[in-house]
Amino acid sequence: MKDTTKRILFTTDGSDCSFAAFEQAIAMAKSQNTGLIFLSIIPPAITTMSPYEGTVVPANLAEISKHKKIAMEKQILARITGVKVDVPFGIEVVEEVSPARAILTRIEEDDVALVVMATHGHTGLKHILFGSTVEKVVRRSPVPVLTVRSLPVPEGDPEWNEEVSTAGPARKGQDG
Repeated sequence: MKDTTKRILFTTDGSDCSFAAFEQAIAMAKSQNTGLIFLSIIPPAITTMSPYEGTVVPANLAEISKHKKIAMEKQILARITGVKVDVPFGIEVVEEVSPARAILTRIEEDDVALVVMATHGHTGLKHILFGSTVEKVVRRSPVPVLTVRSLPVPEGDPEWNEEVSTAGPARKGQDG
């Protein structure tokens, strides 16, 4: 019988940026009296192509993957050591090329009620080059996604330092 308890999914790559949302994830889990899943997506171990030998797969590929997963689990446990979590939690480390796809799969498989993610806040060229896992998840998620900006807005960043108007765009012929 499948456990039908909804959980909160906290995604992390182990970085300081991703843990910016950690406290919010715990607070949300406590307020909803539910469990918390720490999800980390790591890139798969690499195979190489050789024009002479075809695909070269290291003999210990499975061992490499296992060690990468264990290392990430230890990193997450080290980050939460000393923090009063106070809710049931689990740690999942998944190998996947697409972090967004892995997160969306977990939302369905783990019966998630809410996703909590930190955003690195890349803009401009960095956003174009690296894409945004958060953006992909927000657009496709069937459940709410709480995003937490991980870094302060940089001084002098023209994209973030524009004045924001809540009145909407100005129209020709209207006063101020």
